[in-house]
Amino acid sequence: MEKISPIKEKILSFIENKGITKVEFCDKTGISYANLKGKGLLSEIGGAQIGKILSTYTEINPDWLLLGTEPMLREPTTKKIKNDTSITSSKIIDNQDEDSNNNANIQENTRLITELLERLEKQSEVIGVLKSENKQLRNQLAEKNTYHGPDAADAICADAV
Repeated sequence: MEKISPIKEKILSFIENKGITKVEFCDKTGISYANLKGKGLLSEIGGAQIGKILSTYTEINPDWLLLGTEPMLREPTTKKIKNDTSITSSKIIDNQDEDSNNNANIQENTRLITELLERLEKQSEVIGVLKSENKQLRNQLAEKNTYHGPDAADAICADAV
């Protein structure tokens, strides 16, 4: 039995956790519903689609989606207002520095996510090519009626050398 793509498995978990339907999720992200049903669940999802998911549902932790690192959802980043009414210029500057650092961190994280998505997409393409080549080689061996499993294929390849 074929296995569901790990990222699509996580997407289905998120959909269930969020309490929405697959159709709602697909409508919001622009991803085809076919990706989340039947044989579509077996294929990997593209980097552009992952980017669309992460930009639409910003609460999803990218590390969880791509690497399986918990938690599923990002920690809320809302700032709590203190009951301190004495705001000084140094506190405002500190907050501006903090915001600047947060923006820099967000930009760096976005760059890293984009880089990871590009790598993932390239690796998916390579895997697809290798699967295709593997299938072609197995078919060629089957046509010669000499294929009797991986060990036999190794023996045939060794004889050719």
